[in-house]
Amino acid sequence: MIILLRPVKGTMFQERLAKFSHERLPGRPIPDDLRTMLVAQWEGRTDFRDVFGIVFLEPGQPHPLLDISYTD
Repeated sequence: MIILLRPVKGTMFQERLAKFSHERLPGRPIPDDLRTMLVAQWEGRTDFRDVFGIVFLEPGQPHPLLDISYTD
């Protein structure tokens, strides 16, 4: 199966991308491939995600395999 993801254009998601960069990458730039996948996810194009089994966690949502019980 071939999945084509179009490049990110425009500024529709710039605020969300900046927030993602700040929260998840301590202000570092988002790599182009991740930027493309995030925008596709936000546009509702999830076919690539389902094929590759990729899960994007919402801000503040811990990874399901991360044990944070020791912080209570």
